[in-house]
Formats: sequence, C-alpha cells, structure tokens
Amino acid sequence: MNNNTLLALLLGLHHLEGELTSETKSSLKRLVGLFEIDDDWEDIQKQLDSILANNAALNQAYQTAQKSLEAVNSDILSDLLPNQDELNQIIPSTGERGYFPGQDDGKSNEILNIGKIVANDEKPVEIAKELLQRLAEFLKRKPESNQS
Repeated sequence: MNNNTLLALLLGLHHLEGELTSETKSSLKRLVGLFEIDDDWEDIQKQLDSILANNAALNQAYQTAQKSLEAVNSDILSDLLPNQDELNQIIPSTGERGYFPGQDDGKSNEILNIGKIVANDEKPVEIAKELLQRLAEFLKRKPESNQS
C-alpha cells in the first residue's frame, strides 16, 4: 500500500469546494477498500485514475497534494494526523469507523483509518477538511524547497 497516494487523495478532498457526486462517493469507498485488501497496485491505480478523470478539481488538488507530500519527511506525517482522542471528538463513536489500531509506521494503517472514515462519511469533503486541517496547514506554511 502506498500511504502517500491515499493521503494525497484525502488532502485533495480537503481542498475541494462543494461535495462529491454520489457516483464519486461510491468510487471513493471502493478505492479505499482496495487499499485495505488488494496488493495489486494496478487495480488501485485504475480506480484512482477513474475518480480523478471524472473530477478535474479533485485531480488538480490531488496532484498538488502529492507534490507537497513528496517533499515532506514521512516521519513527521503521523504527528500531523489526528490521534484517537481527536477522532473521537470529531466523529461520534457510534457505528463502525473502520479503525485499525496503531500509528502509521509504513506498516500499520493510520492513514487507511482516516481514509475509511472519510470514504464512509455522508460528506467526505467536509470530514476530510476537519480531519486533515493540521496537516494541510503544515503543508501550506512549509516552503516546498524546505520540507524535509
């Protein structure tokens, strides 16, 4: 699984204005499911390409986020993601949230947790804005040439 790809998509959602179509929401759920169960990068890439091809604004935001993430030391990313207490404050603990315990260390599923929460929410753009605010602010403040 490539955490930066999923995180770039989630950051792309964070930067969108308005909500996704119901078709795009369904595609997003399928994509996050592929990250969870499928080791075949080709399947994941096809689903991602389909989502991005149908939403030019999301595609542009995804590309920008991907470039920003490439310039950041991945060790600091987990500190910028919401922790369990913050997730509990933002999202009521009623219902299934798709949470997998552990901090993101390249092997655990912290970014996937956030992806599942966003993909399963009725308003994925709004929840992405709430969950990824700290990371988005960090990326906005940090000059591209100095993000290591």
